[in-house]
Amino acid sequence: ENFADKVMAASGQGAVLLEVYFPTCSHCRAFEPTFNQVAAGLGPGSGVTVVRMDGFQNQIPKHFAPLFPIEGVPALFLVAGGKAQPFKGASREKEEVE
Repeated sequence: ENFADKVMAASGQGAVLLEVYFPTCSHCRAFEPTFNQVAAGLGPGSGVTVVRMDGFQNQIPKHFAPLFPIEGVPALFLVAGGKAQPFKGASREKEEVE
């Protein structure tokens, strides 16, 4: 599956929670348990597809890039109906991400 299939097409069926991370990033590694807890709470029937994307191994295609303004990692987006809403929280605590 590619980005268009996994994220954009899935967003037409329901919401997609997308995390873009770098495996070597200490902030990303520290956030991973929190993201996993949130993802576990979004099980089947939630209407939300959870996607973690390694920013080193994968790139957002150029024609989708304007929808995903990545200012730092980990970057979180809620994607629905082909539109992305970046997470603008002050922290990455589980309660705030939920």
